[in-house]
Amino acid sequence: MSNRQAAGRADDARVRAAVTTVLPAAASRRPVPPGGPRVPSPPPGRPVPAWAVTAGVLVVVVAMLVGLGFALRDAAGVPAAGPVAGLAAADADGPVSQNGWPVILDPYDERLVALPGVTGGVRAGDVATVLGHVVARIDAEIAPVEETISWGWAHREVRGGGDVSNHASGTAVDVNAPQHPMGEEGTFAPDELATLRSILEDVTPAVVWGGDFGGRKDEMHFEVVGGPDVVAEVAARLAAGG
Repeated sequence: MSNRQAAGRADDARVRAAVTTVLPAAASRRPVPPGGPRVPSPPPGRPVPAWAVTAGVLVVVVAMLVGLGFALRDAAGVPAAGPVAGLAAADADGPVSQNGWPVILDPYDERLVALPGVTGGVRAGDVATVLGHVVARIDAEIAPVEETISWGWAHREVRGGGDVSNHASGTAVDVNAPQHPMGEEGTFAPDELATLRSILEDVTPAVVWGGDFGGRKDEMHFEVVGGPDVVAEVAARLAAGG
C-alpha cells in the first residue's frame, strides 16, 4: 500500500468517527413544534369565596334600592332637604339646621338677639317673637326661667344624631334643662302640663315641644318647625293679642 492510500484510509476513518459522535446527539434533540416553543399555561386562580359574591350582590341591591327611593321621592314631588321656602336667597345660602333654617356660625351675628332668661339668644324677628312668647309664659305661669340653665343659639349637632341642631340656626330653646332632662317623661306636673298645652296652642303650628317627639322625649326643648310665612302669621297673631 502506498503512502497516499494509507493517508486516504486514515481520513475516511476520522470522518466516520465524527459522524458517529454527532448523529446520536442531534437525534436526541426534541423536535420544535410549528409556531415556536409552547409557553406553559399559568396555574388556575384561587376560587372567589362565597361571602365575597354575597357581599357584592348586596352592594348592588342596596345601590338599586337607594336609586329607586330617590326616583320615587322625585315622582311624588317630595322636596329634598334644604332651606325652608320663603327665605331670602342671601340668607338661604350655606348649611341649614334640621328644620331647614340657615345655620348661624357667629354668636355675635346680627341675626341673633337676646331673649330674657335665655343664654345665647335666638334668631331676630318673628322667631324671637314666637319663642319669646313661649319663654315668657313659662316664666310667668309655670316656673322662673333661669338663664344659667336655659339656652338658645348653639352651633352643634343634634345630640345622638348627625343632623345640625335647630339651636344652630337660632330657632330653638331649652328651658330649665336640669328640671326636664332629655329622655325623661312626665317632668311637668299635671297642672303645669295643662298650662304648657295652652302655651303651645298660642304658637301652633310654628313651634313644637320636645315632649311630643315620637322617639326620644326632650321636655326642655321648644323648636320652630314652620317656614318664615308660618312663623310670621303666628307672630302677627300674638302681637294682635290672639
